[in-house]
Amino acid sequence: MSSSDPYSGFYRLSRQARLTRLLELKLIDDADYAVLVNAVHSDYCDQAEKLIENVMGCFPMPLGVVPGVKLDGAEVSVPMVVEETSIIAALNRTAKWVRTQGTLTTSHQGNCMIGQLHIPYVRDFSALKATVLKHEAAVLAQLNETVLMGLAARGGGAQALVVRCIQRPGDAGDMAVIHLHCAVCDAMGANLVNMAVEALKPHIEALTQESIQTCIVSNLSDTQMTRATLVMNAIPSEIQASILKTAEFAELDPYRAATHNKGVMNAIDAVMIATGNDWRAVEASVHAYAARAGQYQAITRWTQSGDQLIGHFEAPISVGIVGGMTAAHPMAKLALKMMGVKHASQLARIAAAVGLMQNLAALNALATDGIVQGHMRLHIDNLVMASGAKTDEMDAVRTCLESVLTATKKVTLTDAMEALSALRVGHVQPITCA
Repeated sequence: MSSSDPYSGFYRLSRQARLTRLLELKLIDDADYAVLVNAVHSDYCDQAEKLIENVMGCFPMPLGVVPGVKLDGAEVSVPMVVEETSIIAALNRTAKWVRTQGTLTTSHQGNCMIGQLHIPYVRDFSALKATVLKHEAAVLAQLNETVLMGLAARGGGAQALVVRCIQRPGDAGDMAVIHLHCAVCDAMGANLVNMAVEALKPHIEALTQESIQTCIVSNLSDTQMTRATLVMNAIPSEIQASILKTAEFAELDPYRAATHNKGVMNAIDAVMIATGNDWRAVEASVHAYAARAGQYQAITRWTQSGDQLIGHFEAPISVGIVGGMTAAHPMAKLALKMMGVKHASQLARIAAAVGLMQNLAALNALATDGIVQGHMRLHIDNLVMASGAKTDEMDAVRTCLESVLTATKKVTLTDAMEALSALRVGHVQPITCA
């Protein structure tokens, strides 16, 4: 180990050597070492070495499934990776509710990712636009014959160029952006689009005599839109009215919209992670789209028609089912196989559907028991485990915490630890439940 820099060459070490170095640095102890070595099968850690730098181990996350989601007239079981107690539980109940009282339909339009070529100070925007559009066909053909040859062979590739002017305030001069629309088929496509815009840069500069600063994919992929519609029948009028009032709150207030949309993304992210997709890119896209009108808004809309409650979701969800983690990770492949996914658009529609169902579950909880009661009831198992209760003690502590929640409308880890302590000193029933 280097005396001058203990971290020198850390990324070059094997995982075993890294763990040894971490022990030497007292950043982990023997118990931590055992967790890192034994948490998952070594094959997953070997694969992780090929994915990121400085691997210590793998972080296991619960992989669950929501079975029997009735979607577009068929049933699909949806694998999800998530640690939050209430998400799959709420979706399970809502899936049953939809099967008996609802209709859930989806659609997807477009498959283009957007690549951006950024001109910080455009000299003559009109001339730039005219020149780019004049040579558009030739430029696109060249990309499809070179960098994007594989995509073009599968029916995708460069499709269009769009030239935008972005005005700075005052007299600071205008900015120009050229968008490359690239059909990525069943890939997420970010790397291909990045390569394409970088290859395009010298050609555009030579044609226009403008200076391009930045070439990068955009994660606001509003050239591909995913929609879901949920129609629920025979909803009691008082519940329907409460749901609509809460939904309106999210439509008008960005502070509420942030939490509202977070609930939608609880489900969408869990599907993205289970299938090896870039959940961060999907998050960025959905949230940017939610702010498209100039104020951050709810990503869903709820209306009524008679005794029907109708929910709509619309946002760009860019996913892939080929290449990257989706092709390399055995759990991601398992998830796609379980859902019977054959095309990226199908996966996007499933994600939109469960996002809308999750939103209904949250709105219904707010309209009835309230979020705290439902969430904390599910959180009790976490508190029982965190208290240190042994297997034969868990039922008694759980029963006690359920009584505390009913009586006080809240429950904490302190309640769990007090219940366990009382149980262990010989009370037939923990004293906190009396």
